[in-house]
Amino acid sequence: MFPLFCLSVNHKNAGVEIRNKFSFSDDDSREFLLRIREKGIAAGGVVVSTCNRTEWYASGFLPGQETATQRLVEEEVAAQKHVDVSLLRTVCFAYFGEEAAGHLFRVAGGLDSMILGENQILGQVRESYFRDRNAGMTDFHANILFQRALTCAKRIKTETNLSRTSESAATLAVKEIMSIEPPRNVLLVGASGQIGGIVAKELSEREGVRVFATARNCKGSSGTQNPALANVETVPYEKRYDYIDCADAVISATKSPHYVFAFEETRDRIWTEKARLFIDLAVPADIDPDIARIQRCEIHTVDDFRKIAAEHNEQKKEGVRIAEEIIGEEIESAKKELLLHGEREFIEAHKDELSQKSGLQFLYELKKAADAETFASVLALCHKIVRKNGDGGTSR
Repeated sequence: MFPLFCLSVNHKNAGVEIRNKFSFSDDDSREFLLRIREKGIAAGGVVVSTCNRTEWYASGFLPGQETATQRLVEEEVAAQKHVDVSLLRTVCFAYFGEEAAGHLFRVAGGLDSMILGENQILGQVRESYFRDRNAGMTDFHANILFQRALTCAKRIKTETNLSRTSESAATLAVKEIMSIEPPRNVLLVGASGQIGGIVAKELSEREGVRVFATARNCKGSSGTQNPALANVETVPYEKRYDYIDCADAVISATKSPHYVFAFEETRDRIWTEKARLFIDLAVPADIDPDIARIQRCEIHTVDDFRKIAAEHNEQKKEGVRIAEEIIGEEIESAKKELLLHGEREFIEAHKDELSQKSGLQFLYELKKAADAETFASVLALCHKIVRKNGDGGTSR
């Protein structure tokens, strides 16, 4: 029914150090998807890589090839990241078929996030899907399931309380900053990204905060005021170390494959003795862990927000129940779409014969072939169609 496989390394089974090893850039994703198609492992796929997870979706493989598909995908991932495959196998989750589709729907809807209902994951899944689809890496099955997952996530967002007053790593980072005694000077790297952008906006709305914001592609001169955000000045990325000494807090949220703040460069730019909080919202890590060795420097990563997230999630139980019902409905809808697609050649070959059959003939044939529950559902649908036509509707 669902020729979909998902291999997942996420916050539930791997700490940030392990997730660092399996983080995929856009180029990594394209290379991986090209290889699994060229080697015939799958017809298509999507890679989703965020600070809390990297997931490799492979679709359109042959029935009965589940075990082989999992083994080959694991080997390709491990080889690409130059990691022993045994490490990957000790920390990954593997999902097939309907379970894989359900997992995808839960991820997109925020039900598998460290913080239930967090808003960023929907945008991250959407961005990953469109990136890989536009690169020609997806097949029909991946397109249907990812599109349905995005639709499902939108329903969860509007029909439940999961995303209302939702926390995220970005908003929790801002709360950490606001716990510092004013005045608060904050150096933010990655402000042009999704997470960094949220941090910049949130901080700009707080009293007693001055933000120096940069991005890796930042261009312009130091000290330029961001016209859209109060109390935020843009600074060139290459001058980021110049602002370390005045900073009470440093936040970094980029997609850099290397450290944005290295130990020696950071140590050599600190002259004033005061407490400094470094918050690393990136995977792979932006901030060298050795910086914690510098006197009065403390590092927090996304994993340090786990306890706060658990308290937040406890308040969302009813929203989760409703969201699971929505997921069930959308999974059933996806099943029917894939079933119909699977019969497209038969329908095309026999459309004249099928068009000559009356609805009454189909009812009698279904009475013989279907179980009572299915037949009752068909009869109920017939009543609905007749009522609709009686109200001036058009039968389709």
